[in-house]
Amino acid sequence: MPKQSFQLISDTLSQHLQQCTSERLLYEVGQELDVIGANIVDVAKELVPVDTGFLQSSIYYQMIDQGTVEVGAEAEYASYVEMGTYKMAPQPYLRPAIDSQLPAIADAMMVALRNALGV
Repeated sequence: MPKQSFQLISDTLSQHLQQCTSERLLYEVGQELDVIGANIVDVAKELVPVDTGFLQSSIYYQMIDQGTVEVGAEAEYASYVEMGTYKMAPQPYLRPAIDSQLPAIADAMMVALRNALGV
């Protein structure tokens, strides 16, 4: 009976995989997360309720390292607006902004992998 087999990784891809370093991949992931962090801030600033504009202006993102982006708001009352209190209903702006970018995160990881592999 003839033997059947499939090669899933072509020789070209194997060469790219050998040349790809974890540092290069982390760099590419960091580049993609930087863009996503900025997008999350933009969406959050559109969603946040505005009275004086202080909370809106305190929304930020920062790269912690090449694989981690932090998104938040520096206003002391930011969590009360996001989560609500026993006297006030929640008015979420950060979580929905993050959720809106979840599909983009998966796409960005694919872009980072392609860039790191050079394909």
